[in-house]
Amino acid sequence: MRKSIEGKDGTSMVLIGLVLFFFVFGTIGFCLFVLDDSVEHRDKLIDASFEKLLREHGINLTNDDLLELEDAVIWTELVRCSSESQLFTIKSADHVSVIHCESPILGTIRALMFDKSFGIEGATIVICPPGKEYSTECKLNGTIVPFEVTESFLMATSATFALTPGEFACSAERNALVIGIGSGSVPRDMIEFFPKFHLDVIDVLQSVVDFTPFFDYHPEVLEKSGRARTMVRDGAAYIHEHKCGNKKYDYILMDAYDERDLLPDALVRSEVLDSLRNECFDDDLDRPGWFVVNLVNLDLSVFESYIKDVARRFEHLYIVQTKLLNRLLIAQTKGPIMTHLQLIQQTELQKKTCPLMP
Repeated sequence: MRKSIEGKDGTSMVLIGLVLFFFVFGTIGFCLFVLDDSVEHRDKLIDASFEKLLREHGINLTNDDLLELEDAVIWTELVRCSSESQLFTIKSADHVSVIHCESPILGTIRALMFDKSFGIEGATIVICPPGKEYSTECKLNGTIVPFEVTESFLMATSATFALTPGEFACSAERNALVIGIGSGSVPRDMIEFFPKFHLDVIDVLQSVVDFTPFFDYHPEVLEKSGRARTMVRDGAAYIHEHKCGNKKYDYILMDAYDERDLLPDALVRSEVLDSLRNECFDDDLDRPGWFVVNLVNLDLSVFESYIKDVARRFEHLYIVQTKLLNRLLIAQTKGPIMTHLQLIQQTELQKKTCPLMP
């Protein structure tokens, strides 16, 4: 999901209010992830300096609450940098910019901004070598868990193994197509958490692909290692006209946006869905294929019709509401339906077996 920093004073107040919202309501646990609503699933510590700052001000929250609060503080700090003319552009092309903010609380914050919509994606904390604050040598802060939408894709993918008993996401070999790269967070974290997955990653903009090394996603290195192939392609054309490059996938994950910050119209066309279902999955396998779509920016005028279009082509559908504002549509090509209990039990089993899972 993209957020916006268009405007200054008003937006600053909104995001500052969001921070206060997390302070007040963070401990209620009101927005648990549907696929994992019986267990704590964020067990990594956040940046110690941020936690210390909160403790010094008498704020004692659980680790889960601190992680959610940190996300709100990142956005507030970006707005502060913008309002104080401290939001710098590292590189820009095709109305897309890599932006940079130095925060006294969190350190170096980096994000991808889409200039036409003022949409912000991939805002995260990075650690840079001395004197290299604007380079591609910066690494993600290793204490930070995946972005919420990225984590949603990870949890949804791991839960599908409920229908393949004895297999685990961290050791199974699968082919996956990711449509829409953004800052590279979804494919980057899939590579980390699912080390035997082989990814094809496509985006329509060359500039977006070129900017991913600023977010610790390095296409050339990953292609040489055989882990991921990153291509500049129009997603709808790749699916419909090129039949997914005559390749079959176990997973197709769609997190694409147009200049309106909406799922591109071309990707929701019926003929594209036909090709996706009929050409991109291997029905001869004894396991189902999975189509996972981030619905949060789907145009509301086509929401119902799109869901019906997908339902007509796939055996089962699931809609997952994530912790904040994201919704995922999970479509299954064949096989028995997964029950809610299966999803919870399988996610817990995957976590115990795959220690890297969030």
